[in-house]
Amino acid sequence: MKHKKFPLEDGGQERLEISWRGAYKDFVVELDGQKVNPEPFNKKDIEAGQRLILPDQSSLYIHHKRSVFGNELQLSRDGAPLPGSADHPAKRAKSAATILWLVAGLTLIAFAVVYFGDDFLDWIALGSVIVYAVLGMLVFRGSLVALWIGLVLYGLDTAVWIVASLASGSLPFVFIIVRIGLIVGMARALPALRELKLIKAESIIT
Repeated sequence: MKHKKFPLEDGGQERLEISWRGAYKDFVVELDGQKVNPEPFNKKDIEAGQRLILPDQSSLYIHHKRSVFGNELQLSRDGAPLPGSADHPAKRAKSAATILWLVAGLTLIAFAVVYFGDDFLDWIALGSVIVYAVLGMLVFRGSLVALWIGLVLYGLDTAVWIVASLASGSLPFVFIIVRIGLIVGMARALPALRELKLIKAESIIT
């Protein structure tokens, strides 16, 4: 069985627990240890989307969303994503930060393998790794500007890499797909970072 716990609001206790077997079989929702759905859901139920009324009369919506960008188990309460769930702004910010850290690691590996021993290129590699790592840290903290910078830098780097590959007569499509996937992953986090910025601004005001 797989288990995940979520708070109902930011900073709250993890009161809501979901559990299931395999591909969303016997999907059960519990709040404070009490079962919310009388009968377990199955995969078709979750993919269609299910709405449950919690004891406090708030509405919990569960949906396994499929798209070209991947699959997500989305949970929202009264229209707002639960903290820690796939489509919560903070979760998307962490995903974008992870992508930037991944880019930093891949950059280090690529330059170490291809250009090891070339002092000039080694310094470029080190600089790129540091930049992406720092941007990832800033995005993790919710910086929209850092995400835009990382997105533009990696987009330009990808464009230059594609042009260089074409000039050399080789165009590895697998690596192109991976790079485009990373760019799309960062771009998808832009709306979430904007929302997260608004949430923080409202919390300061209130």
